[in-house]
Amino acid sequence: MIIVGATMLALFVAAVNQTIVATTLPHIVSDLGGFDKFSWVFTAYMLTSTVSAPVWGKLSDRWGRKPFLVLGVSVFVVTSAASGMAQDMNQLITFRAIQGFGAGMVLSNGFTVIGDFSPPQSAGGIRAC
Repeated sequence: MIIVGATMLALFVAAVNQTIVATTLPHIVSDLGGFDKFSWVFTAYMLTSTVSAPVWGKLSDRWGRKPFLVLGVSVFVVTSAASGMAQDMNQLITFRAIQGFGAGMVLSNGFTVIGDFSPPQSAGGIRAC
């Protein structure tokens, strides 16, 4: 239960982070400037997480889920802190793009890890007869 709970928490944070910046982005842009790069704060994260998820999923099939899930959470946490310390919009966009790679690892492996801990009989709500 601890592993499933931790994995669900990681999935929640990675999923929420896709849009949570929207609430504070006007303040961020006023502090950092660069209104012309406003949309890239969202786009960089979404693009890298979406494009990299299948790659991380395939690599985790080959070399195991745990290393990629742990690496994904680590990258996500470090780049979250770095995004918070960004001095200009270019840094913020770069850190959000790298954060998207971490989120791609978490999102592609999180559901699979939870599935690995579920008995096959309960998959998809189908019970074995």
